[in-house]
Amino acid sequence: MQLTCFDTLEHPPDVHLYTHVNQLDNNTMVLGSMINSMYDQQRLTIDPVLDPVRIKVPNRVNDNSAYKYIYGVQLQPNKRYLEIVNRLTSVPVDHPERQAMYQQRAKLYGLSCDDCWALCTDNIFPLNKSNIDTITINSPYTNQRSSIYLKNEQQPWFSQYTQPKIFILKTL
Repeated sequence: MQLTCFDTLEHPPDVHLYTHVNQLDNNTMVLGSMINSMYDQQRLTIDPVLDPVRIKVPNRVNDNSAYKYIYGVQLQPNKRYLEIVNRLTSVPVDHPERQAMYQQRAKLYGLSCDDCWALCTDNIFPLNKSNIDTITINSPYTNQRSSIYLKNEQQPWFSQYTQPKIFILKTL
C-alpha cells in the first residue's frame, strides 16, 4: 500500500538522515524549519546547491532519548554574534519565566522571536527570520520574498508553505 503525503503525519522523520548537533561547531546558526514528522521531511526540499543540513538536537541537556529535528542551511554569523549568543543562551533552564526572559534578552539586541519563542529548548534558541541582517554577514536569504525551499510538483502547493526560522544550536 502506497502512503499519501498526509498519511505520513503519524510517522517520525527518518532519523538516520540527521547529524547530531555535537558533530557541528558550538552555536551553529541555521535558517530552516523544525521537522516533526515524515510528512514535514517529504514536503520540504532545499536546493542542494545551498548545501542543506539535517540536524538532530536533544530536547534537554544530557538527554538523548528525545530529539528535535531541524532542516535548513547554515548561516555565517557577524562579529556581534558571539556576544548575542552568550546572552541568549545564558537564560536559566529551569526558571519559570524562561520564555519571557528569552524574549527580553533578544529585544536588548533589537532581535525578535515573537513567531517562534515557544520553540526554545535547552539547546535550541530560535529567532524570527526578519533578524537575519542583524546577526549574519551578507546573507543571500535577507530578501523576505526569497525562499530556501524548492517547489515540489509532487506535493500540493499549500502543504509546502512554511516560514523558516533562525535556530541557534548549542552543542552539549
